[in-house]
Amino acid sequence: MTKTGTPSRVIGITLGLHSSKESMWINGIKMNAIFLANALKAAGHYIYLLDTSTKVGRNEISGKLNSDELMWDDEEFPCYDWKKKGKECDILICLGTTLGPDQAKDWRGDDKHKKIIKYACGNNYVIDMENMIFKEDPGVRPTYNHEFDSIWYVPQQGYQNHEYYRVTNRLLPNQVMPVPFIWDPMFIDQSETIYGRSVDADGKVMPTVEGIPVYHPNKKIEDKQVVVFEPNMNVVKFSMIPLLIANDYIMKGGDLFKKFHIVSAQRLYKNPFWKEFVGGLDITKLDNKEGKPILQVQHRWPVHYILAKWSDVVISHQWENPLNYAYLDCLYLQFPLIHNADFIKDAGYYYPGFEIGKGADLLDHVMKNHDVNMDAYNEQSEEVLTRYTILNEELVLTYSKLIDNLWDGENKHELTHTYNWKTNLYF
Repeated sequence: MTKTGTPSRVIGITLGLHSSKESMWINGIKMNAIFLANALKAAGHYIYLLDTSTKVGRNEISGKLNSDELMWDDEEFPCYDWKKKGKECDILICLGTTLGPDQAKDWRGDDKHKKIIKYACGNNYVIDMENMIFKEDPGVRPTYNHEFDSIWYVPQQGYQNHEYYRVTNRLLPNQVMPVPFIWDPMFIDQSETIYGRSVDADGKVMPTVEGIPVYHPNKKIEDKQVVVFEPNMNVVKFSMIPLLIANDYIMKGGDLFKKFHIVSAQRLYKNPFWKEFVGGLDITKLDNKEGKPILQVQHRWPVHYILAKWSDVVISHQWENPLNYAYLDCLYLQFPLIHNADFIKDAGYYYPGFEIGKGADLLDHVMKNHDVNMDAYNEQSEEVLTRYTILNEELVLTYSKLIDNLWDGENKHELTHTYNWKTNLYF
């Protein structure tokens, strides 16, 4: 039984695994699926992860994926062939992959009570817009589906996407809603073993770093390294503002630090416009005390590897994407985070919007004062982080109520669906 007293449901969550031993850190989508599975299990439901690809080995009879090809505990979170287990589910949550209209109809069959949820984790409006303007790939398909019974989206996507989801999927206002954001440190806590097995986004085996990368204080400013790890794949999470914050800090006379690392920037470095633009900044013309350039361009690596190898301070910037696993991971590992994510403005060092000067002032403050205020900083981080985990019992209860309301076809639990960032729940 769930905490709301209604019968447990069999719920499937879709994934699309691209290769054997695929890294957990290529993107956040597998974590999204497992964190959601964890919350729904805590609410009393039976959960299957369903792989819609055929690229990972599986048992021909049961359809269960081979455990030695997965990067998570398959006993706790078993993953099956979608075609073998999908039909057993009462509710299907399209998260890692979606279904076409014909596939959705086939899955539902004659049982009209079965429900399909689209769980949206990315900024579909921006992604679709960029596909329309910049790409002419016939293999790229629209993400909407008129067979969905509901759209659940992570709350940071609401401003740009709520109405976009409603109209494109032909849904009523009460069928489109933000849901509490879910995060867990489980994969960070396993980082020591993950380091040895993981690959980067290009399939290369990562170097090994010993231990979990918790922040180490009391370095001189001249020995500190600053890092920005936005993915640089589209405009919503891009490294330019953090770079300008560091540049403004230097222009204002801030003490020179050792290095500034831009991660996931190798592709940018090949762009002549980017090189010319960045080449005109003060930070690119300076050497550190060792006589080496301050600005460093890096490949894409998992956050915990970046923090362990290159970071004493993290600067981030987002545009209408004010929650991010990487930011929470950073807080969990006790690193000073300078950010403009207004859903976590009560943690880290917050600057509004595009206020580069405010960010530069915070960088100066962090360089000089963070280490003496670490205890208070970490206590506040812990308080904020808890609201995104299943330790927040109200979060679990909310998901239980959402399932009840979907199954019964009415808002019997009277959820407002108005997101409160301070609690990660509804008002």
